[in-house]
Amino acid sequence: MSTSTDPTAAESLDSWHQNATYWDDAVGADGNMYWSVLQEPTLAKLFAAHLPAAAPGARRALDLATGNGLCARWMARRGANVVATDGTDGMLDKARARWAEEQARAGSEAAASGDIEFAKLDVTEPADFEALIARLGGERFDVILINMAIMDVATLDPLAQALPRLLKEDGV
Repeated sequence: MSTSTDPTAAESLDSWHQNATYWDDAVGADGNMYWSVLQEPTLAKLFAAHLPAAAPGARRALDLATGNGLCARWMARRGANVVATDGTDGMLDKARARWAEEQARAGSEAAASGDIEFAKLDVTEPADFEALIARLGGERFDVILINMAIMDVATLDPLAQALPRLLKEDGV
């Protein structure tokens, strides 16, 4: 359940928690047609210079509202060390399970990719961002992504205030 102090945000997060299985089933491990035709090719072009597959672990990425972790896994496959966050335990559980499945399938090849750390973060809560910033100890991200979720965020103020403190100067 949500810990958000904003009633609208809490309602939105609670609905995503309740619908985590439906969403995960609809998107699947490898994405749906919308992902493969539109999103993935666009992200590949946008992030090409920021996620060089030739340097695994050299880049850091933050995936906000990760859902079932589709984008986090995609960035990790390109060598990024990803912090994948979501405001709901239901979605984080699905994302962790999908990552574990992918790691099990990949076996020893997984060592050549990046890694994913999962954390609960409600993008409407300034305190959640403050905790992340404090934990990072001044480190910043090369890439910050919130894919197909911004329209469900009740307020963007905490996100807008945190982004300059989380993104590297040359990041995207």
